[in-house]
Amino acid sequence: MKKFFGLILFIFLIALNQCYAAKYSFLVLPNDLFINQKEYLVFQQSAHVISTDIINYYNQHPEMSAVPINQVKTYLEKPENYRLKKDVQKFLTEYQNNYTIDYSIVQKLAKIFGAKQVLLMACNMDAQNYITRRTMWDFLNVPG
Repeated sequence: MKKFFGLILFIFLIALNQCYAAKYSFLVLPNDLFINQKEYLVFQQSAHVISTDIINYYNQHPEMSAVPINQVKTYLEKPENYRLKKDVQKFLTEYQNNYTIDYSIVQKLAKIFGAKQVLLMACNMDAQNYITRRTMWDFLNVPG
């Protein structure tokens, strides 16, 4: 009888409690944020394209939101944010080349845009490794 009463009380307490998910916000930063190219031919702004897709995916979910890249660029292009823009440019260049992260700049950006998490996108292609590596397909003259 005690177990039955405990089970009924447990089910009653579970049924009364409601659970709400908190709104989650993201900031997606591509490493080519400040590169202005008009064409996407040879991997020029692939990080920008992938970041835009990720932002659109996050914004489809009702409990998630991501800051648009254009909003970040507009904020950093303002004259009063010149120093922050230079710091972000230096940070993104260092991240692209060495994968080093300056957490103070990431925290500043997250605080400014109200984001709980920052996603850094870097798209690089290592051509030297491909050129120096010879495989069986290269000897047979078969592309691939």
